[in-house]
Amino acid sequence: MPWSVERITLFYGCTDRKPNKTSVFKNVHPDAYNDDFAIIHLKEDLKLSDTVQIACVAEDISANAPGTMLDYYGYGRNPPQGIPSKNVTWDTSALRHETTQVYHEYVLEDYYFSARDPKRKTIACPGDSGGGSVAKINGRITVVGVLCRADCNDPVEKEEDRREEHAAVGYYSDVICEQTGICKISSGFNLFLLFVWITLGYYF
Repeated sequence: MPWSVERITLFYGCTDRKPNKTSVFKNVHPDAYNDDFAIIHLKEDLKLSDTVQIACVAEDISANAPGTMLDYYGYGRNPPQGIPSKNVTWDTSALRHETTQVYHEYVLEDYYFSARDPKRKTIACPGDSGGGSVAKINGRITVVGVLCRADCNDPVEKEEDRREEHAAVGYYSDVICEQTGICKISSGFNLFLLFVWITLGYYF
């Protein structure tokens, strides 16, 4: 089913919020340092399939504790090895999957967390913003983060600078509960959520 703006209603989005603690990326001005977490309502329900599945939502930010391994999904660029990203264009129609790990090295707001490839190669590239990162928690696939920013895997960049920043879904658990009725298990509601990852444009 093709997507159009008319079929989506934005219930909650993070805009015009400046970080107080976060060390911003060198190419991102603080005034634009928002995250890509959003709650949307679809005009038409999605049908479950092999590629559209139910997932849980992180109950709190403990889900993104340092060392947590995540599976990340995105539609962004995937630069060939040894070729700077600025010199190449790619077909971004295929959903990519990578593995990343939460780490704590930089001071961030509570609603962010950092992650990177354990092999120290950045995974995310332009177009990946809004993609979801998930972990298996208590035996269930759980949405832990939404990608916001990254340094693309570019050979001209220093290895140590390669990192990603994700919106911490667990930080918004109360908002999710209020807006959708999908609340923590302790609240008596079922925590399952049909989570849709939509890349809306070029974010970094």
